[in-house]
Amino acid sequence: MKKIIQIGWLGSAMVMVAFCLQAQSLNSILEVAEKSMLNKNYYDAYAKYREAMEFDPNNYQYIYQAAQAGMGLGAYRIAGDLFEQITNGDARELYPNAAFHLGQMRRIQGDYTRAITAFQQYLTSYSSDSIQYSLQAERELRAAQWALANSLEKDTNLKVVRLDFPINTSFSDFAPTRQGTKLYFSSLRFENVRNPVIPKRYLSSMLVSDTSLNYKRLLKDTLPDVNRSAAHSAFTPDGRMVYYTLCDDVDDYDKRCDIYLSLVDSSGHWSPGVKLPAPINVDSSSTTQPNYAAASPGSNARLYYSSNRKGGKGGFDIWYSEIDPMGNFSEPVNCSQINTEEDEMTPYFHGVAKKLFFASKGHLGFGGFDVFSTYQNISGFSLPVNMGQPVNTSFDDLYYELTAADTSGHLASNRTGALFLDDATEACCLDIFKVRAYPSVLRLQVSTFHFFTQLPLTGCTLTLIDLDDTLSLPVTKDLTGDNDHSFDILNGRNYKIVASKSDFTGDSTSFFSGKPGQYQTITKKLFLKPADVALEIFSYGKQSQALLDSVQIRVRDLDGGLDTLFAAQDISTKRLDIVPCRKYKITAERPGYGMVDTIITIDCGVKGTQNKKLYLPNLLYSMLPIALYFDNDRPNPRTLDTVSTIGYGTSFTNYYRKKIKFITIANELEAFDNLPVSDTMRNFFEYELRSGKQKFDRFLVALEADLRRGKHYEIFLKGFASPLANSTYNYNLSQRRIHSVYSEFLSYRNGALRKYIKQGKLKISEKPFGETNAPMGISDQKKDLRSVYTVGASRERRVEIIEIQE
Repeated sequence: MKKIIQIGWLGSAMVMVAFCLQAQSLNSILEVAEKSMLNKNYYDAYAKYREAMEFDPNNYQYIYQAAQAGMGLGAYRIAGDLFEQITNGDARELYPNAAFHLGQMRRIQGDYTRAITAFQQYLTSYSSDSIQYSLQAERELRAAQWALANSLEKDTNLKVVRLDFPINTSFSDFAPTRQGTKLYFSSLRFENVRNPVIPKRYLSSMLVSDTSLNYKRLLKDTLPDVNRSAAHSAFTPDGRMVYYTLCDDVDDYDKRCDIYLSLVDSSGHWSPGVKLPAPINVDSSSTTQPNYAAASPGSNARLYYSSNRKGGKGGFDIWYSEIDPMGNFSEPVNCSQINTEEDEMTPYFHGVAKKLFFASKGHLGFGGFDVFSTYQNISGFSLPVNMGQPVNTSFDDLYYELTAADTSGHLASNRTGALFLDDATEACCLDIFKVRAYPSVLRLQVSTFHFFTQLPLTGCTLTLIDLDDTLSLPVTKDLTGDNDHSFDILNGRNYKIVASKSDFTGDSTSFFSGKPGQYQTITKKLFLKPADVALEIFSYGKQSQALLDSVQIRVRDLDGGLDTLFAAQDISTKRLDIVPCRKYKITAERPGYGMVDTIITIDCGVKGTQNKKLYLPNLLYSMLPIALYFDNDRPNPRTLDTVSTIGYGTSFTNYYRKKIKFITIANELEAFDNLPVSDTMRNFFEYELRSGKQKFDRFLVALEADLRRGKHYEIFLKGFASPLANSTYNYNLSQRRIHSVYSEFLSYRNGALRKYIKQGKLKISEKPFGETNAPMGISDQKKDLRSVYTVGASRERRVEIIEIQE
């Protein structure tokens, strides 16, 4: 695991090994150094390798090992100098990764020019040595180039100030969060008195501080385990519940964490913690850094957290689980739109800004962890935005949080100015900083005017649409006796404002609300033209071309608020006053016919009556095509029969029961082919196989109804087979499948359709296709599971109802 991932980081590892160097033989020094590196005790390993260098200052192996240990403990300047010593020396070919690590150290120091040079040197000379390092070097090179291009853009109006003692110490202090007037935070300053080993071990605990800057330790009497740390408090808005992390030592560096929940009484006392159930916590993984996001209208509360569990993109990812009103947790959801192959940490959702803040190493940033923001949209989350300087630096910046009014906040960082636990190595530690922030809410001032006279136009209706948040409803305001109104909007979003008025054409404009702090007020003027335009709608039968009466029509104005429903009356035409320069969606329905919908655009300059003709297909025709899928070599497997006594209903039931088997094997094939494991086979069973059967059942109901009304039909069936067997076998298999569907026609409702077939009013025509029409890429090898358990092969095993003639 990387540092800072679970609770603090380097502080305990450095203190617990800070004993004096003793005169030892070189072998014993190297033995201790190797053991320390294996246990991720980087401080001791660094000290031992430096001691070994005193025996042989030009030994590049000792220099490289000391550089790696220094990189692990966070002594970036020293580690960079040691890596550079190797890249400039005679042994650079023996240590090709030195150039790569040199680029990392220079980038995190903010020396982007030298970082770019080092990454380019690695990619030019050593990229063939390691594909993993080469790909990472390319990513870090792009990040260093981005950081160099953006390093001069610093908002001088934003202030980031380090807090004094007792909030910050020479140990790691991190995870700030506020509840009321109190600041809760975590610190790695506490000696583990229950495990009196040498060197000393240090644990993290949670603290609370009031405005007088004193502090009190929380949970100190409720952690009986010897090597357990507590961190990351996250309160519900009412302050009655708090989520937090308890972590166990894995080695001298890493920890494994779970999330717990405690109740908080009126005096501020926390009840004994309850470990959240699976799958929030997973024994094989670490789950940490909880953040509670309160419920909003129409949605549940969420618990965000960071975890390195299986199913993520790599390292630690941001996940969330929804919490229903009864307190039940949903299955974890990976925030895949914002996660990368690197670590994403410290999620924090701000309700006013409607943004999720998090720290990432994988997106383009200045170095180490950077703070990013994103907001939820219909696809999940928007493209993350780097918070820029001075919130971010070349060092690690994370644990970003804001006040309710979002004008100030906190973060944790080991940037220049943070206290060192060891001045000699300049390593460690996270300190807590106060941040001045821009408010997320700004004012939109909208005014309406007459297009021709340019005078204020009163009585309009304004509709504000958040184009980035399609889950939210538009905000509407009627301007009775006035021509202007102000809305509260959020920065960093795209909006559309629409003005409408009876007998006038509407006006609208789209705009971006700017970066944080760019605007306090945005002004928009809208101009409306008088209009006198009507839309007349005619409804026809598609097959008969005859006018239809009793059609129910709905007309929706896609650019405004109009939504008109015409009841099914005994007239064939509908007339409606409309507004030019708008898009309208028209939907038509009538019993016995398929629904029709269309979108039309009314030009801005039109006048008078505009005509629109709608053609409704017969209900049976509207259902086509219908695809009915079969299991491999079914029905009547391993025969050359051309008929089958097994109706499609039975065949479908047996096939659908194999859903889990097909999904499991399909996913295993995807994993074997190094493809992302997907839901394509699950979707096939639900949205193609089962939906096809349901559609066929509705088709039979509609068919019988038409036949009772005196209709005559010929229905054409086409059979297909995957190319697993020879052409003759597949041809016969296609005929068996057609006959299976034909049997379903005969058995429908205890033979309700048989009399129409005997009377010649219903004719079922067969047209088997076999494998000749199978698309390219479908395997025909029996030993290849892809010939059976892929969606492509599954789609070929079908019968289609594709044509009807009256």
